[in-house]
Amino acid sequence: PLPDSATPPVEPVPVAANSSALPVEPVEPVEPVDPVEPVAVPPEPATPPPRSAASPLQPWGPVPEKAEDYEREALETVHRLLEAYPQNADAMGLMGSTHDHYGNTAEAVKWWNKCLQQDPKRAEECRMLGIVEFKKSQYEQSVRLLRKAEEIDPKLPGLYHDLTKVLLEMGRAQEVVAILETMVETDSGRHLHHFTLGQAYSQLKDYEKAADNYQKAIELEPGQFKPYYGLANVYTRLGQKDEAAECMETFKTLRARRIQSIQQQRIEAFEELRSGLDLLAKTHADAGRVYEACGNLRSAEHHWQRAADVDPKNTFSRKQLLDLHQRSERWSQALEICQQLREIEPNNALHHLNAGGLLARAQQFDAAEEAVGKAIALVPDRPLGYRLLARLLLQRDRLDKAKTVARKLVELGPTAENYFVLCEVCYRIGDSDGALAAIEEAVELDPDNQRYRKTLDRIQATR
Repeated sequence: PLPDSATPPVEPVPVAANSSALPVEPVEPVEPVDPVEPVAVPPEPATPPPRSAASPLQPWGPVPEKAEDYEREALETVHRLLEAYPQNADAMGLMGSTHDHYGNTAEAVKWWNKCLQQDPKRAEECRMLGIVEFKKSQYEQSVRLLRKAEEIDPKLPGLYHDLTKVLLEMGRAQEVVAILETMVETDSGRHLHHFTLGQAYSQLKDYEKAADNYQKAIELEPGQFKPYYGLANVYTRLGQKDEAAECMETFKTLRARRIQSIQQQRIEAFEELRSGLDLLAKTHADAGRVYEACGNLRSAEHHWQRAADVDPKNTFSRKQLLDLHQRSERWSQALEICQQLREIEPNNALHHLNAGGLLARAQQFDAAEEAVGKAIALVPDRPLGYRLLARLLLQRDRLDKAKTVARKLVELGPTAENYFVLCEVCYRIGDSDGALAAIEEAVELDPDNQRYRKTLDRIQATR
């Protein structure tokens, strides 16, 4: 997996040329989404990538409509990347994962090993090679690779599920218990951990603990059928025949429902098309991330735009494009992307907040206020929306409401910056006492800030 992007910052509301207000300061950036850490791995020989005659910025043409075209474009995408950066470990890892997604395991292994030769500290490639060894029944080698991944990144998603699965296959249930009992109440994969502990305790013939863990797995995810099968077997061992029969019946019902669902998905060709396009879009998005890390923003934008064209719901690439457009001051394009994000994720307050800043910059104040209002409605206890709303109201000379909003702002977030906003509002409406009190709070909270100190001096000089 490649890192996710940070959410782009909200742009400041422009100050009117004839404004008598204190200088409007930039709105604080929206908190970034935590990036997923890049992953890592161990070595074996590899073959060089096929060369592509295409330029990295060569147009892609229409969005493909056939599965074989998805694979062709995805591989072409990574070939172009490797032509540009032949020694880049991220590019090698991406080539491996792309081959793996399309079922080319041998090629995937070659590229993962090449990636590890370039950078041995890559946990995800270690994990993927461990999974390949498990499928070949090479359990000792699988455990070695998965333990290596654990050394590099013990928080790697899916790692302990894979490791405990191999250990159970080897009959090493006690090791599984030692791994999972310490994390079962805190880790996000609690349902899966309880299910695996049920299997481990069954191997150890501790049927009471096995039953307890299967029951907890069912409580957490009642629609999953596998825990019912395990619990039915445990009840049989414990001589509880009625309970065993009931669990087995539930297992059969849920499994049949699941099989029917899978068959229905396979019947729907559109779903296969959708899945293939998702994967192609992810390949372009990941390639863009590597280009960006290498400082090639033109190629990064080229691939993120293709990802957005291929997948109308792809948010990662749109967030990256939004950030690029803002940094290069292409405000109309930034607003267009931001509006797309609002449509895709209407319950994400950050998109509405960003749109508010961009709409204000475009002098579309009614739309800006509406967008910020949606952000506040979604997260009414967060101060950022109130800060931008206060400045929008100030911009439009709606001073009484601006003061109400600014007071709510400092109530929710009594920071120096928020008190400065309140000072600005009070100053505009002629409340010199309120402005003085607010800027004094700001200076007390951030005594080294020269902007606040100069503002305090200016207000004191006018009294």
